Amino acid sequence: MTRPLGATVGDFVDKPLDQGGLAWSRPLATAVIAALMIACILILPTESGQAPRGA
Repeated sequence: MTRPLGATVGDFVDKPLDQGGLAWSRPLATAVIAALMIACILILPTESGQAPRGA
């Protein structure tokens, strides 16, 4: 699941605008996707029964 999803997201963000993408450079796309992954790891609960912060 992760390989096809990552390939699809990567293709979308670096594809030219006229082909339906965001036209980001590969380094920028990599940095944004990595930042989103890190944010999800830090924000989402990792143990069963753990409530999100601020709840």
